Amino acid sequence: MIVIAVDDERFALENLAESIEKASPDARIHRFRYPEDALEFAKENYVDVAFLDVEMIGMNGVELAERLKLYHPDINIIFSTGYGHYRDAAFDLHASGYLTKPITPEKVKKELDNLRRPIRNPKRVRIRAFGNFEVYLDGNPISFKYSKTKEMLAYLVDRKGALCTNGEIMAVLFEDDNGHEAYFRSLRKDLTDILEAAGCEVPTTWAELKDVCAKIKAAGYTPITCDDAYITCMIGYHLGRLVGEDGVRDIVMNGKWDDPAVVQFAKEYEELASLGYFSTNIESNVWPNGQNVELAGGQAAMYLNGSWLPNEVKGITGEDFKWGCFSYPTVTGGTVGLEAANYGAQVYAINNKTEVADEAFQLIKYLTKGEADQNLSTLSVGIPADTTNTEWPALMAGVKPVMEATTLRWSWAVGVESNNDITPAIKENVLKLCGGSISADEFVANMMAAAGK
Repeated sequence: MIVIAVDDERFALENLAESIEKASPDARIHRFRYPEDALEFAKENYVDVAFLDVEMIGMNGVELAERLKLYHPDINIIFSTGYGHYRDAAFDLHASGYLTKPITPEKVKKELDNLRRPIRNPKRVRIRAFGNFEVYLDGNPISFKYSKTKEMLAYLVDRKGALCTNGEIMAVLFEDDNGHEAYFRSLRKDLTDILEAAGCEVPTTWAELKDVCAKIKAAGYTPITCDDAYITCMIGYHLGRLVGEDGVRDIVMNGKWDDPAVVQFAKEYEELASLGYFSTNIESNVWPNGQNVELAGGQAAMYLNGSWLPNEVKGITGEDFKWGCFSYPTVTGGTVGLEAANYGAQVYAINNKTEVADEAFQLIKYLTKGEADQNLSTLSVGIPADTTNTEWPALMAGVKPVMEATTLRWSWAVGVESNNDITPAIKENVLKLCGGSISADEFVANMMAAAGK
């Protein structure tokens, strides 16, 4: 937990810092006697909690809190003062707490135990783009295995999430036409390893997903991309987490696009778009642009798809590409958890008019059992059909725990595509919502109109 303590009285500041230290020994405390110095620190560093004296010379605590929230909207503000008439101002700022002097460790601990906003993982990447280009992890400079890795990251940061191909990056890095594909793959792996050290943990809740998106964007990458082929899965999973598949089908089949679940989905996706967490190309992406260019090209970090994806793009990514997989996160007020997902399988079928049905059946049994199934799984980068074959292909390592934790099967896109008449409007408007060209209210209105409501 990163904490700043601000008080222009030296002895009061020391007492405040000591109380915080006793109440939370693991906290990283930064002391400031001058509000301007605290503000400068907050410009360059994430802050979880700010303990602010109210009465200070030059800039009082309320003014400082207002400016801190511009840099960190989710910061927890705790005012400390010997006066009680600032409580209304603290309330207006949605402060987490209000301490009256004298400050004690017991008072501090009580406030820390009841913070308004959750504490984020303090491990974060910071990039300095003025003067020398430098990258810091937890305040410490990052060492790159190759100097070209830093150059590649600098280029990506300068692009600010805009689309760029591997070929364009190589042209900038090497400035010639000679083959550098192998070296480029090494650079990309070096950068991937470094970003993994930034502490992006697998999100299980919507709040955690937003936190991960913020870290990815800060590192110079696009957090999420998609395209017209899979965009219905995004709204399907979100609504499914809220109301289950039966609830989704009820919305779609009966035109209930003003349902509270739809409104919540639209507002939460509108927020992601406003924060720049979706690809700038998402609104116009036609499959397979999202998966082949942006995800496989190393520009975007997340793409809602299926276990078949690594096999489809392995010719683009190469064998050293690091894959991960996680379930669509839970959402606030949802009725269905991480146990639910869409899953299915390719099937072998026997023609009912064949004269060799028994032979065909024996062939299917052979292909889906034992060694033959294991070999087929390896060659196709697929999930073994035989449950006794517990060794999955390396590219499927992230899929296995997700599949094993899935106990409730959803249909494709959680039933969002069950009404063919409305599916084109769903795709169009969700893509526009992600692209930021329509608001949440406009999304609901457009869908109601499409349903004839």
